Amino acid sequence: MACYKQLALGAVANLGTVASGMTLGFSAVALPAMQALDHTPCVSDAQASWIGVSLGILVVYVLGSLFRDNWRLVAGISSCVPMISIIAVWFLLPESPVWLVSRGRIEEAQASMRLIRSVPEDTSLSDSLQQELDIALAREDQQNSWKDTLSFLKRPEAYKPLLIMNAFFFFQQFSGIFVVIFYAASIVRDTGLSFDDYLATVLIGVSRFATSLAISYASKRCGRRLLCNISGVGTTLSVGALAAFLSFMHCGIISPEAVMTYSWFPVTALILSVMTGTVGFMTLPFAMLGEVFPLEIRGSACGFTTFMATIFSFLAVKLFPDMGHWMGYDNVFTLYTAVIAIGTVTMYFCLPETHGRTLPEIEELFRS
Repeated sequence: MACYKQLALGAVANLGTVASGMTLGFSAVALPAMQALDHTPCVSDAQASWIGVSLGILVVYVLGSLFRDNWRLVAGISSCVPMISIIAVWFLLPESPVWLVSRGRIEEAQASMRLIRSVPEDTSLSDSLQQELDIALAREDQQNSWKDTLSFLKRPEAYKPLLIMNAFFFFQQFSGIFVVIFYAASIVRDTGLSFDDYLATVLIGVSRFATSLAISYASKRCGRRLLCNISGVGTTLSVGALAAFLSFMHCGIISPEAVMTYSWFPVTALILSVMTGTVGFMTLPFAMLGEVFPLEIRGSACGFTTFMATIFSFLAVKLFPDMGHWMGYDNVFTLYTAVIAIGTVTMYFCLPETHGRTLPEIEELFRS
């Protein structure tokens, strides 16, 4: 009986994690598709910058700080948000015009297009909007098999963005940006810093949310490459500063008294790493998914890239505690510094500028 109880407790404990992972997987695939120019351009860069995610993390950080000994209350409050989201999506979010066209529901697709693009019922669709529906219908008439998709991947406008985006997600996850989000309190506590670990998480949440707001404004005026370069350099310097401080602590160069006096320094480095990461490496890969892939492989390419991103995320987050035990936090963050530095250089030479360019222009850029 005790064994069955343990199995039941384990199943219940992991059910929330599995459900959250499934939800993130669905939304991570849907958002780039909705952001794509030929789909729903009403999805703005502000949404692509994960303002909602930043706000949600901040709220949970604050709740965790207020109710430190009552995780059930925090979990109960947090569960109310998905319920509201389900109701809102069910009743308010229109179906994709492209999906409706693929099912032969042309009139419903036109109605959805009117709703998404705010076109009155008594006004005909503009030529550009009607052309989008016509292109979707023509693409549906030319259904590609998986063999056709694999054959298309031989083209440079297909395999180049696929390789670049998967590399971008690799550097994003193994640079430690999301590790800090998940393990901020543990990092502050386990490294022996004389700083309130819950207060540190709240400060990280506030800084990320504020940076997301600023980037949602700046992304409309700055190119992707500029934000990526700023983010890479800033994250490299901030994570490198944290790694240097922890290394000096480990080697005894900084005395315990100095650690207590300057405990604000590593916490500031953590906050700066999150802020600079939010500028580019944390948000740009998801924002660019709907911009770089050709229409012929966009669905499969976005799905595969998101799948790889979740694998990278799982490995980075799961391995961090063991890496900290085996290598020490100083060596772990030194490794993160090297990864983000290599990623910055790689993206500088490989990442194309997509801001303000149409999909045919981007495809031609990859062909050349």
